Amino acid sequence: GRNLRDFLSPPTRHRFDRYLARIKEHAHDSGVMRVVRKDGTERLWMYRNILYTEPGVRPYVLGHAIDVTERASAEEAVRRSHVQTLEATSRLAGRVAHAFNNLLRVIIGSTDIVLADQPLDADMRAELQAIMRAATRGASVTRQLLAVGGQQPIDRIAVDLNEIITKLEGSLRRVAGPTAWFTLNLESSLPDVEGDSTQIEQVLLHLAGNAGEAIGDDGAITITTSSTISEDIRHRNHPEIDPKDHVWLTVRDTGHGMDMETRQHVFEPYYTAKSAGFSAGL
Repeated sequence: GRNLRDFLSPPTRHRFDRYLARIKEHAHDSGVMRVVRKDGTERLWMYRNILYTEPGVRPYVLGHAIDVTERASAEEAVRRSHVQTLEATSRLAGRVAHAFNNLLRVIIGSTDIVLADQPLDADMRAELQAIMRAATRGASVTRQLLAVGGQQPIDRIAVDLNEIITKLEGSLRRVAGPTAWFTLNLESSLPDVEGDSTQIEQVLLHLAGNAGEAIGDDGAITITTSSTISEDIRHRNHPEIDPKDHVWLTVRDTGHGMDMETRQHVFEPYYTAKSAGFSAGL
């Protein structure tokens, strides 16, 4: 004859009124609740209840509950382990980036001295300039590693997407592969956006490399920039935003695409769908 509220954990008893409101409105309810046993220990129950109303009989609720305490504890342990792994990886990335950055400073500094002080023929100067460009790009990568490790702030400034893509075009074509049909559709007079140019470059390079692996021979990769987007695409994917405040960067390929399970993990930093040299594309 005791009220069900008495069996709930004190911090969660206030939810009982919401439970009653839901079951009265929908005639059923399901979820999890924290209950207190006779010995005072708390357990986590997963429940499903149904409200029955019959003529001449007071309304009553039937349901069932499963004790999921151990499962919830195991899931929390896995989550903590995952977080610890990510934190350790971030710290390692930061230490590696510092060491690598010191080496790059020596390379950049020495190359700059040679370029400035030595009479060089055209071929030698071109080779040294290529070394300088590669080392400078490597320094940009270390900034990303330091950002992952929480030791380098992301540098958000006004950037020109078209300029970034145009300067990166040669590298994008190389990582996509020699057989890929590569097309740029860049809107002229595109407004600047706030972002980190190094981050944008790395995203584009990763997308182009993954797409190149996915499309096979004679596949196509298209990069498009635009200050407008179709209402259908906006309502389907980004109904919450004002299109006038955004610039659209689209990367498409002719790979077979990602299934729904892969899409659910797409923003996880260490997730990959690659196996045995195979990529899904976009």
